[in-house]
Amino acid sequence: LRVGDLALQGLAPQAFLEQTLHLATESLRNDGGLLLLRDEHGHFTSAQSGAPPVVSELLGLLQLGFDRVVATGGREAVALTRQGHRLDVVAAAIPGVDRCMGVVCLARLSMNGGFLPDERDMLLGFAQTTAVALQKLVLRENLERHLIDTITAFVNAIESKDPYLKGHSARVALYATEIATVMGLDDETIQIVSRGAMLHDLGKLSIMDTILRKPDRLTEEEFAIIKAHPVVGERILKPLRFLNREACAVRSHHEKFDGSGYPDGLKGEDIPLVARIVTVADVFDAVTSNRPYRTALPVDAAREEIARGRGTHFDPQVADAFASIPTERLVEITRHYESLVSAPLRTGEGELARVS
Repeated sequence: LRVGDLALQGLAPQAFLEQTLHLATESLRNDGGLLLLRDEHGHFTSAQSGAPPVVSELLGLLQLGFDRVVATGGREAVALTRQGHRLDVVAAAIPGVDRCMGVVCLARLSMNGGFLPDERDMLLGFAQTTAVALQKLVLRENLERHLIDTITAFVNAIESKDPYLKGHSARVALYATEIATVMGLDDETIQIVSRGAMLHDLGKLSIMDTILRKPDRLTEEEFAIIKAHPVVGERILKPLRFLNREACAVRSHHEKFDGSGYPDGLKGEDIPLVARIVTVADVFDAVTSNRPYRTALPVDAAREEIARGRGTHFDPQVADAFASIPTERLVEITRHYESLVSAPLRTGEGELARVS
C-alpha cells in the first residue's frame, strides 16, 4: 500500500497521518519522524514516531526552521542541523495549490550516519506524493459530502409529500445528536449518529404513498411492506462503504433492547449503539408529532413513555441520557428546527447543523 492509495481507504484523519508517516519511516532508515498537516483554518494535526527524547528535540528543531522549510514550496529538502550535531534532521514541505499543507521531518542519530543526498531526494519525493494524496482525500471528502446531500434530499422529498412526516428525519437527527453529545461520545461518532438519524427512513423510498399516508389501520401485507424499510434503506447505503456505520443504524433502528424488534430480533448491545440512540430520538419525535391516526403527545408525556420503555424498548444508558436533557432543551431544539425550515439544514461541511 502506497501513500496515494491511503487517501482512498476512507481512513480517519489521524489514522491517515500515522500510516503516511509509517510509510516514510519504512522507506528511510531513521530514529525519529514527525508529520504535520495544516487544515484550511491553519490548525495542525500531527503524527510522530521514535523515542520521546528524539521526537521532542525534532519538534524543537522544526519549530526553529519551519519558515525556511515552508519557503521552499516543497521544491527541496532542508537540513535543520549542522554537521557535528547529535542528530541529522531533514525536512520537506508538503506543497498545496496556494499554500503549504504540511511538513514531513525525519531525524537520524549522527552516530548512525547522516542522510545521503539520494535519501534527501526520496524524502522530497515522499512529501510531493503526500501532497497528491491529500488532494485525492479532499476530492473524496467532497464526493462523499455531495452523496450525503443527495440522499438527504431524497429523504426530504419523501417527507415533503406528507404533512405529518415533514421534517421528521431532520428533527430525529437533532434529538439524536443531543443524546450522543450528552453521552460524551467523540465528535466522529456524533457525526455518524447525526447522519444515521437523518437517513434512518431512507428505505421508505420504496413504499407507495398510498401506504405511507393511509389514515386507517394497515393490512398485514401493508405492514410487512412498512417493516421492510430498514432493510431496503441499508441496501441503498451498502455500496457506499464510508457510510457503513450509518447503514447499520438504518437497518437496526426498529430493534428493541429486549429482542422483540425487527428486522433481525437483535437484543441488548448486539444492536449497534448508533441505532440504539436513533431509536430513542425516532420514537420521541414520532409520539410528539401529529399523525392521521392520533394526535401528538405533550413533551412531558413523551418523556414518560421513553422512561417506561427503559430496558425493554430502549437501551437504559441511552434512555437515561435522554432523561437528563431538560424539557426546555428539547423544546428549544424543536423551535430551532422550525426556524430552519425555510433554510438549508446542513452546514458547509455537509453535516447537520448542530444546535449551540
